[in-house]
Amino acid sequence: MGAYHGVALAPGAAARLSLAAYRMDMRDELDFDVESFRYVNLGASRHQGVEAGVELSAGRWSGHAALSAQRAEQRRGENRGRALKAIPGSALSAGVEAPLPAGAALALTVTGAGRAWLDDANTRRLPGWTRVDARATAAVRGVRLWMEAFNLLGRRYTITGYPDGADPSVVYYYPAARRTLQVGLSTGG
Repeated sequence: MGAYHGVALAPGAAARLSLAAYRMDMRDELDFDVESFRYVNLGASRHQGVEAGVELSAGRWSGHAALSAQRAEQRRGENRGRALKAIPGSALSAGVEAPLPAGAALALTVTGAGRAWLDDANTRRLPGWTRVDARATAAVRGVRLWMEAFNLLGRRYTITGYPDGADPSVVYYYPAARRTLQVGLSTGG
């Protein structure tokens, strides 16, 4: 269930608001078990949460913010009532896009995720993380050039991992990419 509303703030300025709440009961949800390198059937799970967002625009300036709070839990078996692993309880994204001379634009976005469980028994946590990304665009002779820098500050963080089956005190983490740069071009039509 959700709601969406747009409102004019002033001539050339507007806001769009959104709010959604959801609850899904799933049967036979599959999970990839990195430790055994195979898919396993969770049996049943429940995913529920709330998401809210706002977008603001004024001329060529724009900004956005979105926040979600969620819980995904196992509904059967020995881990009934525990959170599913590697799914953060909260996520945030906020950014601004500003005009530059000659029709170019620069955008900055901050993205973050809250802590998540590393294991099905919910005994170990993955730390939350925050990342800053940037995007610059420019039109040159009918072609739009763009450059994106992800993890602009080169932060070290991990998005998932798993405990070693032979020695649970050893944990293998999958680090996220440090600083990544993409460059491209697009044409209209």
